[in-house]
Amino acid sequence: MDWDVVWTPRPSGGVLRATSGRLVPDGYENHLVGLPKGEPMPEGPMWRREQRSLGAELVTDCEAFLVGRYADRLESLSIAVPVWAWTNLLAHADEHTLRAARFATDAGDRATDEWHAARAYLAAEVLDTAGSTGTVAEVQWSALVPLEIDLARRPEVGGWSCRQWVDAVRAALAGRRSPHA
Repeated sequence: MDWDVVWTPRPSGGVLRATSGRLVPDGYENHLVGLPKGEPMPEGPMWRREQRSLGAELVTDCEAFLVGRYADRLESLSIAVPVWAWTNLLAHADEHTLRAARFATDAGDRATDEWHAARAYLAAEVLDTAGSTGTVAEVQWSALVPLEIDLARRPEVGGWSCRQWVDAVRAALAGRRSPHA
């Protein structure tokens, strides 16, 4: 399986070479998450259990992402939520979840309360926009999924304030509203 391998650039050049039985593209070195570079790939039943565990984590992360709960998943693991991930609920949750999210303004964590309140406000904005321009799914696919991808690709977004994120989401939604709204 290749899901357990992380490709990272290496400074030296060269041609394709075999590492741990795999061909590695020029300029890259493979290593396992949590395994120091250069260590041999582990074998045996303990390693297979770890692979299954990593596989289960990956599936759980993917499920959370696809239903709009990625930020909540990261918080549950005590991992700092990147700015783009706050958009995930808005871009992927169903209408029922968005309606409930309008009232979820407090996570019990002072560090993220502002983000939860902003996301609740924006969930209401998504529903309002959908009510005047189409369905929630249409708003998500035309405005919010592209925004989520754009924010994830831009390194400078990592330093954004909550206000900057709210402004970006509102601008994306404004592009969906009819000129007569």
